[in-house]
Amino acid sequence: MIDNSLAGVGINLRLDYIDELLEKKPNLPFVEVIADNWLSFGPHHKKLEKVRELYPISFHCVGMNLCSDDKIDSKYIDSIKSLSERFNPFQISDHLSVQALDGNYFHDLLPHPFSHSIIKSTANKIDEIQNILKRQILVENLSYYHQFEESEMKEYEFINQLAELADCHILFDLNNIWVNEMNYGICSENFLKKINHDRVKEIHIAGAEIIDGIYVDTHGSSVNESVRTLLKRAEAVLGDCPIVYERDNNLPTFGEFIKERVQIEEMLYAPA
Repeated sequence: MIDNSLAGVGINLRLDYIDELLEKKPNLPFVEVIADNWLSFGPHHKKLEKVRELYPISFHCVGMNLCSDDKIDSKYIDSIKSLSERFNPFQISDHLSVQALDGNYFHDLLPHPFSHSIIKSTANKIDEIQNILKRQILVENLSYYHQFEESEMKEYEFINQLAELADCHILFDLNNIWVNEMNYGICSENFLKKINHDRVKEIHIAGAEIIDGIYVDTHGSSVNESVRTLLKRAEAVLGDCPIVYERDNNLPTFGEFIKERVQIEEMLYAPA
């Protein structure tokens, strides 16, 4: 079940902003942090403890390597578990992507074919991870810049089947499906209609940029108006899902970032 007390628009909390967040204490329903940035222990953990006293937090991961043939990195998952036990995030998520193969780490979120064999292997990996963490995780749809001839189904079919088989939840990234629509003509409205609404427990929105004629999910601009419209339609269908406004590049001032968050929330809940 979605915790409706967390409804509204939270932010991804970059280290660049943490001091101002602690000083200004803006009104936020929650914040999301990249868990991988907190795996090493040090003074920054004291700051995250203070953040946790002010806000609920969610963990977003970039190292589970869910769609690779590699086995899970038990040391990594154990580290996420230890961090989770310390900070008690209300959700833990990662991407449906290949982040490493044969022990080689790409430092990127690479795509994969939408095939039955990958559904099975990924579901097994998610099951193992959830058993270690003793909780369900969320899996995020990807923006991708290559389409595989080996794919056997639509992306939403892959995600829906995987979520049922693994008994996990879905992190629905609206900017990613819009980027794929702009690059490949994949209909984001149809994706919204077809995704398993009961499994969606969080939404991401962000801004893309055009690089060499391709829309790229850089999180480096304000949210496109089309994505805002899609968000309003998604909330009407999905109900009060926690929403994260992500910004990772071309960073505005903290005040401007919070102002954009407020504008998104005002748009979202404005009368029709």
